[in-house]
Amino acid sequence: MKKFFKVTLRFFAYVFVLILVLLSLALCSLLFFEHSVPKSILKRLTACCSTSDFLVHVDSATFRFSHGIKLQNVRVLDKGRRYGEKNGPIVTVLAASEVDLELDLRALLWSRASALRVVTLTDLRYPRLPRGYYIPDSIEFPGQPDFTEVNEPLILHLPEIHPFRVKLIRPEILGVSAPLVEAEAVESTAHGLRATGIHLRWPDTDDVMHVDGGVVLDLSEQWLHGDVRGQARQHNIRPMLEALDITNSYQFIDAFTKVEKPVDTTCSFDVNLRNNDLRLLLDLHPRGGAYNGVPLQRVDGKLDIRVFVRDHYQNARIVVGPLLGTLADGSKVEGTVVYENTNDVGFVNFDVGTHAPMKDVLAIADVWTDGTLDCIAVTNGVPTVTLRGRLAVDDAYAATNDLRGTIAFTEGSLLGIPLRRVSTGFSVKGTTVDFTEAVAQGPQGGMVKGVGTITVPESRRNLASFGVKIAGRSMTVGELAQVLNLDPGDKRGSVSVDIDLQGPLYSGTNGLMNLVGKGHIECRDGRLARMKLFAGLTDYLARHVPGVSDVVDLSRSTQDFTLKNGIVSSTNIVVEGNVISVRAEGGYDIPNDRLDFRARVALTKNESFFAKLATPITWPFSNLARVLLDFGIHGSLESPDWTYRRNPLDLLPLKK
Repeated sequence: MKKFFKVTLRFFAYVFVLILVLLSLALCSLLFFEHSVPKSILKRLTACCSTSDFLVHVDSATFRFSHGIKLQNVRVLDKGRRYGEKNGPIVTVLAASEVDLELDLRALLWSRASALRVVTLTDLRYPRLPRGYYIPDSIEFPGQPDFTEVNEPLILHLPEIHPFRVKLIRPEILGVSAPLVEAEAVESTAHGLRATGIHLRWPDTDDVMHVDGGVVLDLSEQWLHGDVRGQARQHNIRPMLEALDITNSYQFIDAFTKVEKPVDTTCSFDVNLRNNDLRLLLDLHPRGGAYNGVPLQRVDGKLDIRVFVRDHYQNARIVVGPLLGTLADGSKVEGTVVYENTNDVGFVNFDVGTHAPMKDVLAIADVWTDGTLDCIAVTNGVPTVTLRGRLAVDDAYAATNDLRGTIAFTEGSLLGIPLRRVSTGFSVKGTTVDFTEAVAQGPQGGMVKGVGTITVPESRRNLASFGVKIAGRSMTVGELAQVLNLDPGDKRGSVSVDIDLQGPLYSGTNGLMNLVGKGHIECRDGRLARMKLFAGLTDYLARHVPGVSDVVDLSRSTQDFTLKNGIVSSTNIVVEGNVISVRAEGGYDIPNDRLDFRARVALTKNESFFAKLATPITWPFSNLARVLLDFGIHGSLESPDWTYRRNPLDLLPLKK
């Protein structure tokens, strides 16, 4: 009997030891080896996380006591129910190849909120915001409005979880890709989520660029807010704008080219979770490169992007500035440009001041780059330009244009007329540009004032026309001759001129033929007889009236003129001096450089003149008040031909 009990006790002892060993092995297996979570349990867990609009799907899951839970191929699907009576397409809004939840099971003994230590997500993909952010396509969803304002709060029942670390391996979030993104602390409460100490390094290999920041999801205020700072390049940022469907911002980002160095950047974003309003603020500091083809030294400025829907209207507002740019030549551009778009109808608002080349200013502002202002040329220094007001992006809305500004430069030309110390105000109303209070000096100090207009009917550049009214005072003969391409003689004398000119702005080589104008010119204290234009007259008189070449002067002139079909015409040209006076009428064919005038020359009774005449010729001047000579003037301005036509009193020889 004793033996039986001894054997029995020994048997139970061995069985107990075996059970302890098996339990130890089982415990070790639970602690150190992964075990698959049954599909039925996994399905119930994902169903608890799903909502009527979003479906959570996990292919498989494993569990290990010493580590935690691993989920394989996790996806969050948008069922698309909000776009009509029938479901829209099911779209994956969030995916990860693996989600590793590292747990500290010992913390469960006193607080479940402290059990989560580290979350690692591999190949996280968040390509776009939920479809509620984007505007439905009326073609894809017939009968639905293109734009619909929403006012639905985001409701999430978040557990309370004490701060834990997050690692994202090879993530791609809203177009932003990086090898590794880490968040030092993420915590969850019933009021939302907070992530701090976020750090990423861009995958570029030629430069080390880091970005740091934080994100807050506030469910009580229904806001998502983030702040990041660091360095980036265009190809790092632009995919995010594409993912957010902010197409209106591309033109401003893409305008920067050849920016080789990393750009110091600060970015903050806000999303209103109730109505999907988005604001993205970029503080950028690019160095080098170019903007719209204009070489830069550096730019310091902000890009403020807002997208929101009100009623059935999608709105975008993009503010570029306040901005201070230094061009490659050291000139400055500063100010703010605001782009506003409602249902694809856009306007640009300017508040800009520059001290930079005209061509560069227009290129940066992206206005009048079609040559509308080519009539203004700056030949020395850089102009000062201000722009304030609004221009329509689409020519169909050009009638709403309302812009004003100023232009000032040291030396240049207007419509080919050389000017100095130029300043003018201008305004744009609809498709008309008006230049007001224009003031300038001629090359030799004469004062010029005027107004001008450029009109572009229906925004059709080929139909653009201009009109100018110019008043010149105290100008020199030399200045006027330079404008008219004439030989000014010894350039003495002062000139007053009034010109009214109209014509097409773009007319190619035949532009002069399409100009129409009129004007009035007066000259005082000049020596016009020394100009090539009067050389034929003085030569004729010198040959037939000895000594006349020493005393003939033409110091005063007046004339009204008209311009049409390339011909300058006048019927009342009067040129006078102490000895002779000339009255003429006719025209000058500018394109063909051909003169066609009739001139009547009067020899005025003047004792000083008669005393100087050579004695061999006897003239009955005692009975003569005037001697009239009739000439035809032909040839070119460089070589005018004064042809003697008639001598009523037969006082001079008939031969030339």
